[in-house]
This record gives sequence, structure tokens and C-alpha cells, in this order.
Amino acid sequence: PRVSCTWKGVVIPRAGRYDVCWCDRTYGATCVLWQLVGQIAVAGPINSTAPPEPALLGPMMLFKMQIWGVNLTSEGRLGVARGRSDCADEASAEAAKLAPLWANSSTALWEVASPPEPGNFTICWGPSDGSPLSAVI
Repeated sequence: PRVSCTWKGVVIPRAGRYDVCWCDRTYGATCVLWQLVGQIAVAGPINSTAPPEPALLGPMMLFKMQIWGVNLTSEGRLGVARGRSDCADEASAEAAKLAPLWANSSTALWEVASPPEPGNFTICWGPSDGSPLSAVI
């Protein structure tokens, strides 16, 4: 007989590849036989290169930004949000119009212009499906 279980509200906060395991045998509260039943791939950046120091960049100067992650595509979006941001606000979404120069699933490279005025900024990334952006740096 086939049996299925559903867990609602599970949140995986970081991009990566995760194994899904099932405890097939227990001894009291301890699992004695874990079974690998699948894998989940959470798309998004895992690591990135830091942009150049602000003192080295003038207004609207171009620099390269590379991120590494899972399921990165040429449809991914990158933007620069004003201030320290969680990247979920409308202004961040509007700013995220940059497509990468190239992407190959595990890494993507963008050419980004520094902001036109001095201040603190956050670099944001989002998938092509319109999901909320998240802070990369």
C-alpha cells in the first residue's frame, strides 16, 4: 500500500540542495534507519563577490557582480536598493531590471552601475517568476 505524508508551513531559508529523508525505523524517540526519499533544490544565491569599495567607485561606474547558487538562470534579476534593505519593498523590485551577462545554473555574472549618489545600498536578487527579492549583499 502507498502511504503519503504532508507537512505544511515548512520553510527553507537558504538556497541550496537538500536531501529529504524519512525515518523508517524508530527505537523509542531515536531513528535507527533513515531512508533517502528525494532532494529539494531551492533556487537562489549562496555566495557572491563583494562589490568594490565605495571609495573606488564614482557615480554610475560599472563593476562586475558574480553570485554562486542553485538554479541561477539568465532570467534572474539583480538590482540596487537604497539604504539597508530586505529587498522586499516596491522600490527594490522596480530597481531589479538587470539581466546577467551570463548564467549557467550554478553561477551568474552581472555588470552593475554604482548608484548616482553616495550612501548605503543593498544588492538584491530575485528569480524570474516575480517572487520577492532577497538581499545578496
